[in-house]
Formats: sequence, structure tokens, C-alpha cells
Amino acid sequence: MAILGGSLLQLIVPLLVMLTFVFKHRDNFAASIGLWWLAQSMMDLVPYISDARAQDMWLLGGVRGKDIPGIHDWNNILSRLGLLEYDQVLSTLVMLLSMGLMLLSFIWGAWLLNSMHKMNSSTG
Repeated sequence: MAILGGSLLQLIVPLLVMLTFVFKHRDNFAASIGLWWLAQSMMDLVPYISDARAQDMWLLGGVRGKDIPGIHDWNNILSRLGLLEYDQVLSTLVMLLSMGLMLLSFIWGAWLLNSMHKMNSSTG
């Protein structure tokens, strides 16, 4: 959990925002923005997942993953899961999923705005 913590938190916050707007506030338009935020956060993970084997990316501590063994979270995660050789495939899948969710958020938001516009046009 500690290794996955940063990436997990990066996804949980926008997911909770989206779900809060859907279920607590019944504000689907705000939720569509939360969905976009979730997709954008997923897209931010793509370079780190893609770098899991090579560990060439400069990390927040000012070092590359290969400079200090065990510092690259996605190398640790995929190694422990036995999926390190699939880092490129996984990063591509996450990128495609995030692009799909972004597109869905735009369609959802546009549909909601169109529905609100039609409702307001018919009443006034």
C-alpha cells in the first residue's frame, strides 16, 4: 500500500469528488468535471508506468529511478506483481482508458448542458 499510495491518492481524490457530486449533491455536471479530473490524473501516471523498466525518468527527489534501487514506485509495483515486462502495454492501456474517460466526460458535460439549455428554452 505504501508504494501504491501516491498514485492511488492521485486517483482516489478526483474519484471521491465525482462520486460526491453524483450521489450527495446530485450535480451531474460537476461530476462530469470530476470525471475529467480523474482521467487527467490517470494520464499523469502514464509516463511513470512507461518508465518502470528503464527507470530513466527524473523523480521528485532529483534522482532517476536507476540511481537508487527501490525508489521507482512503478518499478516496485509491477515487479512485485510479476508484470514489469508489461510496463509499455500497461501504460498504453492506462493512456487509452484515460482518453476514453476524458471523451466520456466531455460528452456527458455537453449532453447535460444541452439538456439544461433545452429545459430553459422551453420554460422561458
